[in-house]
Amino acid sequence: MSKNFVLGLDFGGTKIAAGVAEFGTGRLAAYTHKSTPKPGDPGHVLPFVEQMTNELISQAGGEICAIGISFGGPIDKEAKKILFCPHLPGWESFALKEWMERAFSVPAVIENDANAAAIGENHFGAGRGCRSLLYITVSTGIGSGLILEGKLYKGHDGLAGEIGHMVLKPEGPRCSCGQRGCLEALASGLAIARRAREILSELRQEGELLRSLCGGDLENLSAKTVSEAAKRGDALSRKILREAAQNLGWAISNAVNLLNPERVVLGGSVMKLSLIHISEPTRLGMNSYAVFCLKK
Repeated sequence: MSKNFVLGLDFGGTKIAAGVAEFGTGRLAAYTHKSTPKPGDPGHVLPFVEQMTNELISQAGGEICAIGISFGGPIDKEAKKILFCPHLPGWESFALKEWMERAFSVPAVIENDANAAAIGENHFGAGRGCRSLLYITVSTGIGSGLILEGKLYKGHDGLAGEIGHMVLKPEGPRCSCGQRGCLEALASGLAIARRAREILSELRQEGELLRSLCGGDLENLSAKTVSEAAKRGDALSRKILREAAQNLGWAISNAVNLLNPERVVLGGSVMKLSLIHISEPTRLGMNSYAVFCLKK
């Protein structure tokens, strides 16, 4: 068989996604996503990923000639190692690129997940044809990728685009990075779930639907739970999502004022879950100069 496919892998705090696409055309031949094994360290995750991807390659009916890796954390641009990932502990300084090359005997590249998504949107998606683009992913955490003058902008140390750690409320909740009031601590999937648990713990008579959806155990509550309750008309859930959306809008407005991109694209699991309930408050928080596109 000819090596006519490329493998794409996205490592996230709650799920791992994999796709096999035709080299050159980008046509997707096979795709899957599964929950990230717990604990999420390399020793537990990588054997799982190897099995999952081998099955996917077999399903596509070909062989791969290269691998693209997207990882939810900053990447050392010189050593190609993971610098830090608060949602997948144990990956610091891990040489994931080299591990994948040894496992599959093909060349690999690794990039921060938001940067990789920005490149993809610029070439194939909602940002096609744009010379400048701000892509923001709202998922377990929050990150962004910047396309400036047609090229990915990484900054001096390769760490540009960490919009999730823009401080909006200095006295706000503690973020995984150690600061208080970061966008990620106010609008990510984990932040939405945390806010819902806080309210339900304080107001014992509130949130009947939310309590029912998580089986009475608040530890089972997630952003998906809040989104489902909001879709069913739950006022408390809609309020929580509205607060998160407004914080996201303020952060986007600040970024737009600084960068003046041609287009802003939002993606990530939280945007998919909460599209109807989160889009309008986000727009209201932004200034009117951004061209806004929600990726469904």
